[in-house]
Amino acid sequence: MTARFRCGAAAIIGRSNVGKSTLLNALVEQKISITSSKQQTTQCQLRGIRTGADYQIVFVDTPGWQQRPRGGMNQAMNREVRHALDYVDVVLFTFDATTWRDEDDAILELLRHGATPLVGIANKIDLIKDKSRLLPLLEMVAGKASFQSILPISAKQSRYLDDVIAAIKVLLPERDLLYPEEQVTDQAERFMVAEIIREKVFRYLADELPYRTSVVVDRFAVGKDLTEIDATIRVARESQKGIVIGSGGAMIKRIGVSARSDIERLLQCRVNLRTWVKVGAPGPVTGDALESHGTE
Repeated sequence: MTARFRCGAAAIIGRSNVGKSTLLNALVEQKISITSSKQQTTQCQLRGIRTGADYQIVFVDTPGWQQRPRGGMNQAMNREVRHALDYVDVVLFTFDATTWRDEDDAILELLRHGATPLVGIANKIDLIKDKSRLLPLLEMVAGKASFQSILPISAKQSRYLDDVIAAIKVLLPERDLLYPEEQVTDQAERFMVAEIIREKVFRYLADELPYRTSVVVDRFAVGKDLTEIDATIRVARESQKGIVIGSGGAMIKRIGVSARSDIERLLQCRVNLRTWVKVGAPGPVTGDALESHGTE
C-alpha cells in the first residue's frame, strides 16, 4: 500500500429515473442495484465498491429524491438521502441531460449549502444526437452550485466513466482500504437475490403494481452443486396476486426464469428458484403459500 492510496465514499444523488442505479452498476462493472423505468425502484441505500491500483471508492446509490413526499415510505426515502450526505466524501449530483426539472433544482438547493465536494453527472447523453445542445445545459447547471466538475456521460453505454473515477479520486482522503480488494458490494447475498426478483416483477408489471411490492427470501440453502432458494413476492391486494401469477401461471414463471438466470450469474452456481405470491406486508412467511407454476 502506497502513501498516496485514496479511499472514501461517493453518494449518487438525484431525482427518480435519472439513471443512478445504472450508473452504480456501470461504475463497479457488476449488476448490484436493480433498474426499472418505474419510479422509486430503489428504496434504500445500496453500496457498490470499486478498487483500483491506487484507490477504493465506495459508491452509495440512494433513492430518488421526493420533492413532495407523501406517506411514510417517501419520507423514509428522503431520510436515506439526507443520511448519505452525513458521511460521504463526495456527492455525485446526477441529472438527466435531456430534461431538467424542478425536482433537480430542489435537490441542488439541498446540496449546494453543504461542505461535501460536489461533482455534476450529466447522464443519458447517448439520447442526444446534437451534442451542441449539451453546452447551454452544462453552463446553466454550473451557475446553480459550486461544482468541482460537471461531466457528461452515458451510464447505459459505460461511456466516459473513467472521467468520473478520476474526478472522484482526487477528492478522496489518503487512507487504507475499507473493504477487501475483490469485494464489490456490502450487501448480503439474500438481499441481492430478493432485489433481482423484485426487479423482474417491476420489469414485467411496472404499470400494474405499486412500488411497495416487496420480496422476501424465505430459504437460502447452499449445496455442493445446487443452491435452493424459496422466495415470496408480497403484494398489497388479492387482485394484484392474480396479476403476478398470470394466466395459468405464465407471468410468475416468466419472472422466475428471468430472475434465476441473473441469480446464477451473481452466485456463480446452479440455482433452483421457487417463488410464491402472498397478500400482506413484508415479514416472515407463515401458513400456506401459493406456489408458482414452473419456476423450479
